[in-house]
Amino acid sequence: MARPRVILFDVNETLLDLTPVKASVGKALGRRPELAPLWFTTLLQYSLVATVADHYLDFGEIGAACLRMVAGTTASSCPRTTPEEPWPRCGRCHRTPT
Repeated sequence: MARPRVILFDVNETLLDLTPVKASVGKALGRRPELAPLWFTTLLQYSLVATVADHYLDFGEIGAACLRMVAGTTASSCPRTTPEEPWPRCGRCHRTPT
């Protein structure tokens, strides 16, 4: 058997506890935590599409766009964001400087 050249690991929800992120997303979506799984699957879908299309997008930008998409399709409230500050201020969310 040939030795693999690349090994991929999925660490989301395996090694990383996303409970605080999902709580913040639920809060940002008008205190509707039941929408966090929809946001997360949308985030994974769009990040995969961007990767496969070889089109780099900052993961925070994708996350914020997915937040707005979910809010728009579920009639939820969502604070406006800007490219400079893609994540709404929702308590424990902090943007890491790049």
